Amino acid sequence: MGMKTEVVEKAYVPTSVAGEVLGTAKHTTTYSDLLNLGKILMMIAGSDGDITEKELDYFYGYARGLNAPPEMFEEWKRFDWSNGDIEHCVSRLSTFATTWRRRLIYMAIKVSSADGQYDTAEQAQIHRLGELFRVAPIYIKTIEHLVCVENTLSSLRYSLFGSEVMDKPDVDGVVYEATTQNRELLGEAYLSHDDLLNIGKILLIVAGADGELSRDEFEYFVGFCKGMGATRSVIKEWKDFDWRNGDIDACIAGLSHFDSPRRYRILYAAIKVAWSDNVYAAEERDASKTAGRKLSVTRPMIVAIEGQIRIERGLTHALHDLFHA
Repeated sequence: MGMKTEVVEKAYVPTSVAGEVLGTAKHTTTYSDLLNLGKILMMIAGSDGDITEKELDYFYGYARGLNAPPEMFEEWKRFDWSNGDIEHCVSRLSTFATTWRRRLIYMAIKVSSADGQYDTAEQAQIHRLGELFRVAPIYIKTIEHLVCVENTLSSLRYSLFGSEVMDKPDVDGVVYEATTQNRELLGEAYLSHDDLLNIGKILLIVAGADGELSRDEFEYFVGFCKGMGATRSVIKEWKDFDWRNGDIDACIAGLSHFDSPRRYRILYAAIKVAWSDNVYAAEERDASKTAGRKLSVTRPMIVAIEGQIRIERGLTHALHDLFHA
């Protein structure tokens, strides 16, 4: 009699940007769990009768941030969410820690409200999911309020930096497309190879200004850039880049066609990467000021950008505390 072979599912690790928000950077998800998580999100977002383009776009952005493979997207496209069974999908999940359940509720609220509408039918399904997960209603209400605060911070970011650049660059060669979440951060829907490469180099020079590019900083940087569409070959170019002796002036000169709001967002991204290891060293702050000056960012705007990031980090910590309470 032959021995039974145990099937071990491949694990999917979130990118650093998804991990930062969800507090899951060190966690993995199986194919089955990730597939059912997506189905749950789709059923809740569609509970008002329709999954809007913005909701679907936001959902796919999350899925890319969780490193869902292409074949999983095809399964979601074939899924009949209007006749799906949330209880069945929940029952198919493996042993899920309470923290993951609260994260899923957070994700469901974010996706369902991505079109600017958080319908009563969607709210009812969120609370039903909470009952299935045995998550106390007070946690759900708190998450809903924190999502409102997040949306306010996004509005503040838009007031500082302007609206997103949605135009596709008219260039020869590769053009990279950002996920929804990264587009919100950097404000760029598409970037040419040269633009993405130069932005990445600026981020590395600023983050390494304290003499070290920490593992957390580089992982966050790579995750952020993957969300901007960076491929392995582009990431290898950054790995080979000598950031200690990098020429930031040359990188900025390569972005001369960027207007002021786009330059603000580059500095914003650079400070985000430098701060991603929870240390924003004096040397990194000085390098940010230097980069800001070279990018023609005024001193008051630099202070405003640092303040924006400080508030965003506080909100992220509040979410993580809630997930782990």
